[in-house]
Amino acid sequence: RLQAELGYRYVYDPQFDYRHFVVNRLHGRLANWRLSPSLWSSPGDANQRFRVELAYRFFGPLPGSARTDGNFLEAEVAMTNHRFPRDEFQLTTFESSLRARWDLATYDPFLAGAFLDFEVGAATQVHDFGPGAHGSKSFTLLLGGFGFGMYLGDQRSEGGYVRAYYDHRHDDFAAGLLLPGLISGTLGHLGLDALYYFTEHLGARAEAQVGSATVVGLSGVFRFGGRGP
Repeated sequence: RLQAELGYRYVYDPQFDYRHFVVNRLHGRLANWRLSPSLWSSPGDANQRFRVELAYRFFGPLPGSARTDGNFLEAEVAMTNHRFPRDEFQLTTFESSLRARWDLATYDPFLAGAFLDFEVGAATQVHDFGPGAHGSKSFTLLLGGFGFGMYLGDQRSEGGYVRAYYDHRHDDFAAGLLLPGLISGTLGHLGLDALYYFTEHLGARAEAQVGSATVVGLSGVFRFGGRGP
């Protein structure tokens, strides 16, 4: 019912001076609802990215349920505020999306342990500029992505997953891929995410993202209050 995460991320972006971030995340579930606030904070640069998500799961595993598969469908709304005090601007994003996961064992038992996930949505982003600039501007963003992953261990107690994915969003730290020619920045970024619980309550997460910036890091994770993804 509750999962807390505390960790470190290193961000290399040639356009900005920030590099080191403390990451805090919290996921709380009540029945089919999920509330997930998170904060990335750079102590040396005063750069902060706060995000809060509210999701409703139409079907799929819930804490304490007897389901052993990972299939789910969720609708999510979120708000993100990213402040760049040194550069005197901030970005605020309002979004809605649908997220789903499909265990491939549903299609073929030979593929047990593997899964696909998908996301599609849209967002409005507001750029607020600092003193001396010309107010604010807003943009519409297309959100989407897909991933392939494998479960590790027993999902009912210990274990976790490893997942490779493509994320089309451009408003986070990794942003869009830098490629030769006119398409540079059009595509989103690539990522690798791994989560593993060494006990029923304690685990670790590692992640890496590559876009116009590179993001790598590691977190400790704690959960309690019922089992389930």
